[in-house]
Amino acid sequence: MTLQELQEQVLQLPLKERWQLVQRLLGSIQQETTGADLSLADAQTFPQLQYRTGTSGQTNVSIKGKGIRVQTIVVANTDWNWDANKIAEEYDLSTTQVLEALRFYEAHKTEIDDAIAAEVASEEEAAHA
Repeated sequence: MTLQELQEQVLQLPLKERWQLVQRLLGSIQQETTGADLSLADAQTFPQLQYRTGTSGQTNVSIKGKGIRVQTIVVANTDWNWDANKIAEEYDLSTTQVLEALRFYEAHKTEIDDAIAAEVASEEEAAHA
């Protein structure tokens, strides 16, 4: 398919679908050029979150300006049964920040679960070394 054919097909889409396509393309370009930034859609939906590379070299999603990882908030919520207010109090966050992190988790469950599993495996490996 040529670029012109692709353009013609895109122009036949309803305006809403064209806009969604533009947002996805911009998000993909942003990720490609800046590495591990949130996609454009995620940056708009989760403005208080960012990707950060930790001391281990692993990239995780965290609360902007705080460095608290989403996976830490998820573990506190799911494993320790802490509610959003308790998490906010313990980690010096706003309840809004905690709820946003939990919403991000629901939208990116596999990614966060994989990060938690990798950390648990790494800790177990270190304990047996």
